[in-house]
Amino acid sequence: MNATLTATLESLRDIRCLDAVPWWPLAPGWWVVIAVLVALLLIGGVIAVWMAVLRRDWRNAARHELHELGLRIHQACAKEVAATTAELLRRIAMVRHGRTACAGLIGEAWLRWLTEHDPAGFPWLERGRILLALPYAPPRDQAYATGTTPDELRALVEAILPWLEPQESWTTSSKNWVQKTGKSAMEWITLQRVRYFHV
Repeated sequence: MNATLTATLESLRDIRCLDAVPWWPLAPGWWVVIAVLVALLLIGGVIAVWMAVLRRDWRNAARHELHELGLRIHQACAKEVAATTAELLRRIAMVRHGRTACAGLIGEAWLRWLTEHDPAGFPWLERGRILLALPYAPPRDQAYATGTTPDELRALVEAILPWLEPQESWTTSSKNWVQKTGKSAMEWITLQRVRYFHV
């Protein structure tokens, strides 16, 4: 009996564990998770690059500044708005026409140059004089009580908008619009105001 028991015990095999689950190939659910993560990374990268390109474009930066300026017209003092408008206009003019063309111009010569080169034909010589005086007004004249209204400053801010359009764009689209509709360039500026300031 002992011999039979020993033989039987020897014929028994040890408990065998399950084989380890291999990590490769991955289950279909993992492939979906990986695909979603890669897609999110690609979309995030494209958005980051696009935003960097937009930030570097001077037109978008100027549009942003104009938008902020348009929102502050009724809140900030007239002197501050006029100074920011004059500075922004000069920076845009120098980018479009070069530093040598307009950086050294002051007073009437500056306004005359703006009138001659304005893409929409805005009369800077007549309506832009507040940009010459108001930024340098004494502190007591900072308020709108000096005779300058928020609407006058808003008109100047809006008159900068055509300067932000590519020169070819103004030539081909905006002037054609003015010719087709028979409306004035000032009405085109009003449309741009609605487009950029949402007012």
